[in-house]
Parts: sequence; structure tokens; C-alpha cells
Amino acid sequence: SVIELNEKIGSVWSFGDGEVETVTSPNHVYATAGAKTVKLVAVSQFGCSDSTTRNIVIKDGPIASFEYDKACNVDPVTFTNTSTEPSGLTVIYSWNFGDGANTSQKSPTHKYPNLGVYNVSLVATADNGCTSEYSADLRVLIQPVADFEAEDVCSNEGAIFVNKTKSAG
Repeated sequence: SVIELNEKIGSVWSFGDGEVETVTSPNHVYATAGAKTVKLVAVSQFGCSDSTTRNIVIKDGPIASFEYDKACNVDPVTFTNTSTEPSGLTVIYSWNFGDGANTSQKSPTHKYPNLGVYNVSLVATADNGCTSEYSADLRVLIQPVADFEAEDVCSNEGAIFVNKTKSAG
């Protein structure tokens, strides 16, 4: 919006979803897809005003999310893709496991070579151009490797068990 003579201007936005904002250039997130009628009312410091209205279309997009089981340093971690895929759209996935490895599988497994915290991210991209990203910190913990020794004994004798479990870290 433009006002002559460097006057101050006020803005009132109506986003077509019941939400209103009064900042000059807002960023608005729509909760639902569909056609929206957006209105801007510009008001000068003297009370003079003008308005304009535009129709915009909010496209339906995926909502990326995932879950994973316990992350240990011996067994691979199984990631379950729980993303929401809009009906009628094809969605592709891009995983970054936080250790330099990537994949485009929908629900992958990944083995972490070292203990530590890794930021895992998933980007879901629909064929209409809409994208969504979700990330979570995953802590890779020490997994023991179970082992024991025992000798065969006769009934009514005590069997001796020696725990040989080792820490995989």
C-alpha cells in the first residue's frame, strides 16, 4: 500500500478464515485448504482509508511425521512414517538421519555406528508442490550383547551360570 507525503499507514487484514491481523506485512498459516478471500484495509493517520480484496487458493499438502523404536548402537532403528497424505496426491519422502546418510524410502531402517544424539528429519513433498518437514532428536544408546557360560550337570546338582554379557559401546 502507498500513501503520499510519507504519512503513517495502518493495516487491517482479514484472511478469509475468521482471523484478523494488524501488522503491515503478516505471515498467516491456514489450517484448512480451499479458496479464501483476503481483504486489506489501509488507513492513513488522518482516517482516510482504502481496501482491496484478492482470492487465493490454499492447496492441500502432506503433514510430515514419524515415530521410531528404541535407538541402540547394535540393531538398526526402525522409523515408522506416520505422515498424513492428502487424498489424490502422490507424496515422496526424503529422510536425513543426521549422520550423513539419507534415503527416500517411506518407512526405513537405519543403523547408527556411534553413540550420541542425531537430528533426524523427514521432508514430505506432494506432487502439487506442497511440502512439510518434521524433525526429532534421536539418542543412540548402548546396547548390551548378552552371553553366558554354563556346563552340563546332573539332576540334583547345582548349575553354575557365568554372565559374559558385554557392553556394545
